[in-house]
Amino acid sequence: MRKLLKALALVTAIFVHSQSVSADQNDPRLNYLFSQLKAAENAATASEHEDEIWRIWLEHPDKRTREVTLIGIAFMNRGEARLAELAFSEALERNPEFAEAWNKRATLRYMVGDLEGSVADCANVLKLEPRHYGAMAGLGMISASRKNWRRATEWYKRALEIHPHFTGAKIGLENALENLNAGRV
Repeated sequence: MRKLLKALALVTAIFVHSQSVSADQNDPRLNYLFSQLKAAENAATASEHEDEIWRIWLEHPDKRTREVTLIGIAFMNRGEARLAELAFSEALERNPEFAEAWNKRATLRYMVGDLEGSVADCANVLKLEPRHYGAMAGLGMISASRKNWRRATEWYKRALEIHPHFTGAKIGLENALENLNAGRV
């Protein structure tokens, strides 16, 4: 119970400092931000657009959905996977169209080794937000962990088409190409 109260205090602090809680992956501001992200001349400029995209993705018009998603993130960051899973699953039960709750649960599932669950959640993310470069990079990581370098390469390239300065995808792509070129299938 004490952990839950701490998580709720964290969520309250986040709410107080957030500008809006009425967006999600359907927010019309995203089109402009994605065009700016793709056109950014350097990583610093891209980072500003990336931060705003992530902020919007985490917003949701249903207060409880947003709240339990943020609680799930807090639990995940503290390594409390079971509680994080419960929180993300509650958000998804309430609003299965919320792409970022799927993405956070996909991340959690990857972290605990549930690769099939992570792949399924990433598929839901991309169905709802086809530009979700984070989910694409996640699928690249899963493919790389399975030593499927060709598929990892494809996913990282897709992520970089949307976010050309995405450092994690660049590193992942270099690693996948190195393994692919070395004949490791």
